[in-house]
Amino acid sequence: MDGRFLLTLYGLTKEHIELLRYFKWITLLLLFVLVICMYNQKKAIIHAGLSAITCWLINAIIHMYIYIPRPFVRYGIEPLIKHSANASFPSDHAAVSFAIAVSLMFYNKKIGIIAVLTACTICLIRITAGLHYPIDTVIGAGIGTISAILLWILLRGYKNE
Repeated sequence: MDGRFLLTLYGLTKEHIELLRYFKWITLLLLFVLVICMYNQKKAIIHAGLSAITCWLINAIIHMYIYIPRPFVRYGIEPLIKHSANASFPSDHAAVSFAIAVSLMFYNKKIGIIAVLTACTICLIRITAGLHYPIDTVIGAGIGTISAILLWILLRGYKNE
């Protein structure tokens, strides 16, 4: 099912490749702007940064032991966004964007909700471009979310002084 869904999205999007490439940068910029909006809450920015680093390290360890070829490699299609043919599972973009988004939600619900929607959009772009299977982004999002929650629990005990 993963493959059929991916190839269908890929086929629908291939005609609008430039729009997809611009949208990729717009979503990444939006996530960055949302972090900047939290400039007066240093703990939120530290939390987001530590969560992003933590989930990226977890993914790096997983990549050492599990190799699943990217969809564009497996299906012999041209990726809509340039990328190397390294491991697909789990998605680093999904993990990091969800780690940042969930971290921000602990400090500002409105900004957090916008960040989560942006993270979902990033995942959809990665699938549509032929870079990830849906399961890659779901697991990546889970790793990012769990990283943010665990760091929230750890950071809760520290007061801003």
